[in-house]
Amino acid sequence: MIGTGTVFVFHCARFFNPEDWHVKNPEKSEAMGVLVGFLVHWLMPLFFILSAISFRHALSRKTNREYILDRMCRLGMPLVFGTLVLIPPQVYIERITHGGFNGSFIDFLPHYFDGWYGFGGNFA
Repeated sequence: MIGTGTVFVFHCARFFNPEDWHVKNPEKSEAMGVLVGFLVHWLMPLFFILSAISFRHALSRKTNREYILDRMCRLGMPLVFGTLVLIPPQVYIERITHGGFNGSFIDFLPHYFDGWYGFGGNFA
C-alpha cells in the first residue's frame, strides 16, 4: 500500500521536475528532481520483487492454467480498458502541449491508432 501511494507521489512529482515528460508545469523544482531521481532507482525494483513473491505464492495454490486464466482476467481486461479509454486523452494532451497535433479530441481519436507511441506514433 505504501508502494502504491509512492507511485502516485512519483508521477505527481514528474510534472514539476526539470526533466522532460508528457506534460510539464511551467515552474520547475529541483527538489522534485531529487525526489524523482531517488524514487526512480528503487520503485520499479520493489514492484518486481513483490510480483515475484506473489507469483510464487499464487503458483503454490493454482495450476499453471488456472494462474494464466486468472492473470488474463485480472490484468488483460484493465489493460484493454486503459489502452482504449484512459490513454487516448493523455496522448492527446501531450500532442497538443508539444505541438504535435492541432484540433479537438474527437478529431484526434482516429489518429490515436497511427503507429506505435515509442516510435513516433500515438498508440500506446
